[in-house]
Amino acid sequence: MIDDSLFDRTAELSSDLKQLKADERLLSAKLPANRGYETTCEDGLGYYASPIGESQQSVDELEQLKELRAEIWETLVELESVFAELAKSEIAQLDALSEAIPGGDLGAVCSAAVRAVVARYVQTFGSLLSKNNNVAHLLLEFSPCLDRGGQSDSGKAKSGRPDVRVLRDYDRTRYCGVSVNDQEVRFIDVDMAFDEFQATVLKAVEGWKQKQLVQVQRRAVVRKQLTEENSRN
Repeated sequence: MIDDSLFDRTAELSSDLKQLKADERLLSAKLPANRGYETTCEDGLGYYASPIGESQQSVDELEQLKELRAEIWETLVELESVFAELAKSEIAQLDALSEAIPGGDLGAVCSAAVRAVVARYVQTFGSLLSKNNNVAHLLLEFSPCLDRGGQSDSGKAKSGRPDVRVLRDYDRTRYCGVSVNDQEVRFIDVDMAFDEFQATVLKAVEGWKQKQLVQVQRRAVVRKQLTEENSRN
């Protein structure tokens, strides 16, 4: 039985049990008041009626009450079983989620969350760097023969051909990228880029921490002022 079915069956049985007990209360209240019967229950396991002037009692109503109580008992037994399965399933899912959170204190949880976010962006940033260098290498593979060097921009525009330029370093000894119609793709030093990225992230996190600290300090001052005012009043 899947979890949704467990929930649906538990809800159905719970609703049925409430209705059955409501019907039982109505019928039980009717019998002692109008028929002179006293109804009792022992430990929820069995029900019986004590006759007071049995000749005046309605056999049909007594049988109906017995059947109703038997149905209540059967429904209760099934509800307990299904509810136990539902609770076991839900708690297992809760435990699985709890295990995904490292540590038991709030600091560890927040630290893990920050690390997870940073790790995700580091992975994305690394993929971007790799893709950028792959694209630069791919375009450079075909660009040298298309680079028309000193041809004027007006001549290229009239011809309708793409403006392709191979980008070189200051010494013009190494390729550093490609420009196609004024859009450049340059090779990126991955180590240097990651160092800059890390420095930027750490600076941003430190700035956020400082802002949070200032807010906490301001709240503490306000609470202290309110406490002092209340004590004077």
